[in-house]
Amino acid sequence: MDLSLVKPNKLHFAALLVSTVLSIFLSISCSETTESNELKTISETNEASDYSIDSTSQPSAQFIVGSDLGAHRERFSVLTLHDGRIMAVGGKAIGLRNVEMGNFEDSTELLDVTTMTWKLTGKMNEKRRSPGIAQLADRTVIAAGGTGAAKVPLNSVETWDPGTEEWQLITPMNTARDSMGYVLLADGRLMVAGGKSIDKKGVLISSIKESEIYDPETKKWIEIAPMHEERVNHTATLLNDGNVLVVGGGKEDGPYSKTVELYDTTRDVWISLEPLSVGRALHTATKLLDGRVLIVGGRGKKTSSEIYDPRNKKWSTAGDTEYPRAEHSAIRLPDGSVLITGGIGHLTQVELYNPRTKSWSTIGQLSTGRYRHSSSVLNDGTAVVLGGISEDGILATTETLSFTGTIIELPDIAYKADLYGFNEYEVSESGNGNETINSADDSVTATATPAVTASSFNLSEPVDQVPGVGTTNVQLAVPVRLTKGKEIVAPDSLQRGIAVKFMYIVEDTRCSDCDDPGQAVIRINLRVPSGPLGESDMILTGDQSTPYVKKFGRYSVVFVSLEPSPGTTIESNPEQAIATLAVIQ
Repeated sequence: MDLSLVKPNKLHFAALLVSTVLSIFLSISCSETTESNELKTISETNEASDYSIDSTSQPSAQFIVGSDLGAHRERFSVLTLHDGRIMAVGGKAIGLRNVEMGNFEDSTELLDVTTMTWKLTGKMNEKRRSPGIAQLADRTVIAAGGTGAAKVPLNSVETWDPGTEEWQLITPMNTARDSMGYVLLADGRLMVAGGKSIDKKGVLISSIKESEIYDPETKKWIEIAPMHEERVNHTATLLNDGNVLVVGGGKEDGPYSKTVELYDTTRDVWISLEPLSVGRALHTATKLLDGRVLIVGGRGKKTSSEIYDPRNKKWSTAGDTEYPRAEHSAIRLPDGSVLITGGIGHLTQVELYNPRTKSWSTIGQLSTGRYRHSSSVLNDGTAVVLGGISEDGILATTETLSFTGTIIELPDIAYKADLYGFNEYEVSESGNGNETINSADDSVTATATPAVTASSFNLSEPVDQVPGVGTTNVQLAVPVRLTKGKEIVAPDSLQRGIAVKFMYIVEDTRCSDCDDPGQAVIRINLRVPSGPLGESDMILTGDQSTPYVKKFGRYSVVFVSLEPSPGTTIESNPEQAIATLAVIQ
């Protein structure tokens, strides 16, 4: 078998989150340019000395109570869809007459990011606690395994169609499993590893090492090499080279394992790696912007954290959290910091890890202490914490997060090296108003002017955005006419390319019959498969005779035109603006 790896008003506090959390990170001098807001992200290296830290401002977090979920949920699964919505799937719910006796959910729901309200969508064919979920390249959502209504692991699998909002059973897994590791591979297949299972007689097995992969093209599950060790409540993380890092776990009630394995997707083999410092289960694994993986906490009142570096295959300490964490939640924010919420003991305290200073800080409190909850980050940077268990039982409540502090502007720079072709750069101040970006192979300079000239390139005829959806998927060099808040993904899908959203007009001084033609400036937001990149401004001259091009890693974004045409007052009707954007390589 071939296993080769082939708005400002609606969510204003969200904008504060993205911009202000940067105040604890680097402060890089950049010259005044007409582009007042460049890409607000920065490639990260292992050495804190590569950055200067703003020590004058300490971030603080204010949680705002959001709208309730449609169902009470704990140990449920959460996914941010390609169109930016958050999906909550299954989980354990409140039983009959609010008695918590293992009633599991078959319901699923979506967060409308415009109104920040939840809407129930189709019911699954099976009730599932902790299913493995992912959104596939065709935009369907797959839910595999989990514990079912009979309180045993499931092998059944189903997919949700965003068009019909209905779930349909598909080919089951070869092995029933719950509390497994799962990850969407770079080629669009879903991998599941380990978990707890049942034997042929239906007797519960504490943990297994069998693994398998779902291929959306053949719609079949393929058994792959088993792990070296049986594991449950472990983590699986997709590395930038396409391989999969599996950490900790062990048996359901211990002992917890400190062993670590790497699945080589090209050779179908598992490789034993340097172990953790301590055994961990029900910990979290978060991939940092530079591709390293942060491991936090675990059962046994652990405060320690450590980082795996794929380049040297070594572990290093990442310091201690102030509070012990297990069954908590960890999410990476757009600036690269890691937000830790909740944990056993119904913790309210929220901590933030700064990978550049290798330090932890307690930055605020949840409105409701919780564990076995979930969290996610919207495309605009808003952090959403939802569900879980509090002292009063299983929750339906949600909270959103904003920061207060000092804003630091960062220059345009390239994204970190990863599987998708972005170059690995380190940033240093050149002292001449530009930022010199160095890599092992070459060097370039990031300036306020386009990194790619638009003297000659071939673009197809512009097409209209797909009606009724937030994202339009196209090939490279196909311009798309976008209204505000819509985005283009090229080539094909986010798994392979880059997503570019037209956010709003910054400035429009175009004039069709003036000596000075003026210019149009729009703000765009960018993300890649491994996470958000940030925001940048695109500038188009008033006569629109030459498209504007700016390079972001391996791809360049082309600002082709802005409608209405020059001379039309657009400020009075900004919602009618149409920006035509394309992605080239």
